Amino acid sequence: MNPTIHLTSFKLRTDSAKVKEPYVGNVYGDENFASAGTHICRLAAQTKAQHYLSFARYAGTHNKKCIVDMTAVALSFPSNARKDIIERLDEFPYNCYLIRAQDKINNPKPQERLVLAVMFEQPIFNTDEYTRIASLLTEMLDINGHTKGDFSATFLFAPSTVPSIEPVVTLYDGREFLNPTEFIAANRGVWTNARLKQEGSEHQPKPMKLDESGLFHFPA
Repeated sequence: MNPTIHLTSFKLRTDSAKVKEPYVGNVYGDENFASAGTHICRLAAQTKAQHYLSFARYAGTHNKKCIVDMTAVALSFPSNARKDIIERLDEFPYNCYLIRAQDKINNPKPQERLVLAVMFEQPIFNTDEYTRIASLLTEMLDINGHTKGDFSATFLFAPSTVPSIEPVVTLYDGREFLNPTEFIAANRGVWTNARLKQEGSEHQPKPMKLDESGLFHFPA
């Protein structure tokens, strides 16, 4: 299996930011496309033309209403969580990328991050499903200090431009690709609260509400 991957680039994180350099390919690459991991590495090497990235496909601008589909969940963690992440990945059941990232583009002293991107067996089209999957994966990994809002379908990350002996992208495969429909069904009724694991979280937020679809929604 070699699932389709979409990567959309933006120069800004605003809702009105326009799509730059959309990419369509797959996890392993083929005669027509470089692999998604190779594409991310190429963008990271463009230090004078840096971009924010999303595994969602957008039609127009960086607005939730413009999302066409989503091909992976990207969860962002502090760089000092590398050891914990590697330990969790020993038993993590899904194929994924571990990506060296940074908090902002065009920053002479960026804060380094680590993005764990879990690829879907097939794209999803419902942003609530994306949030549900991201929240469940956050609970599964059980690592605190993740970036605020990384459970949102509109979350953007920036590949690291900081020199390192570690590769920009590492593929952890030999497992299975996450099937979104089966994953949500298997976890129906499981309570999650990804906000409790965000940077600076101190207080219990309002409980989430379960609707008829079985998806959890964060309060406004």
